[in-house]
Amino acid sequence: MISILILRHVDVKYGDFSAVKDFSMETQLGEAVGITGKNGAGKTSLLRGIVGLAETTGELFLHDRNLSDYSQRSLASGVVGYLPQEKRVFSNLTALENLKIIPTNKLLATVKERVLSWFPELENHLDQRGASLSGGEQAMLALGRALVTEPDLLLLDEPTEGLMPELERRLLSVLKEERSAEACIVIAEQNLDFLEGLCSKAYYLEQGRTAETKEF
Repeated sequence: MISILILRHVDVKYGDFSAVKDFSMETQLGEAVGITGKNGAGKTSLLRGIVGLAETTGELFLHDRNLSDYSQRSLASGVVGYLPQEKRVFSNLTALENLKIIPTNKLLATVKERVLSWFPELENHLDQRGASLSGGEQAMLALGRALVTEPDLLLLDEPTEGLMPELERRLLSVLKEERSAEACIVIAEQNLDFLEGLCSKAYYLEQGRTAETKEF
């Protein structure tokens, strides 16, 4: 198997505080891996460290290339897709305008078609500004934006948080269908049923350290 993301003895720090300590992980092409644990365990900090939003030490490789060698622009341009826990959308832009600014070479019509194929509920809200969308609609828009770029590495932070059960099931189905043999997914999530339905394994963090690794 070919490894796509390799982390070795990684610490994630905020000043003198280490939120993640001595974390190691290796993911394969086509694999989905979960990061789980209680609030404050270090799940979000780990994803932020991978995308360069928090200070890291240790070894972080993507496609056998040190992650520090990637520019933030290249990471945002289809190499890495990152959905933060807040599922951010641009509140002053319409839903369609949010799709226009996705870093992709795809035509807007193609982007729109793909996102609506996953989340058809958005079709009647494309002209609404992000701030006026419901929480569920904002989540669908943010998830669609992250998925449609077809990144090599997709990082999802608590993607099921605040979702109705029906939308949670839909997201699981979409991720299963869209998971590429040429990419991998890392999901920080407390919902173990969701992780078990998608992932091959999950790392349990306690106070920033791996307490257990569970195979599904």
